[in-house]
Amino acid sequence: MAENKADAPAANMLWGGRFTGAIDPLMYKYNASINYDKALYKEDILGSIAFARANSKAGIISQDDFQAIERGLLQVMEEWKQGTFTIMPNDEDVRRYLILLDI
Repeated sequence: MAENKADAPAANMLWGGRFTGAIDPLMYKYNASINYDKALYKEDILGSIAFARANSKAGIISQDDFQAIERGLLQVMEEWKQGTFTIMPNDEDVRRYLILLDI
């Protein structure tokens, strides 16, 4: 078992707080969708924007939150188009970047 969360391999993963021990490397390969995101980034981002819009219209998130999410996703899409979007080995999917963008 890892001595603390920082030592746990999953500590930096979105779901990493749920586990205290080491995660099998096979789990990372099984769980990662970033390779699919590479091929489907535009569709994935547009779908995420539509989902956020629906949540806003349903009153689940505010209009301000929706606009922040949309801005962040459009920024990621533009970076991907320009070839400046950097994928790191531990990145699970494109939505992780919204957290990193701090929107």
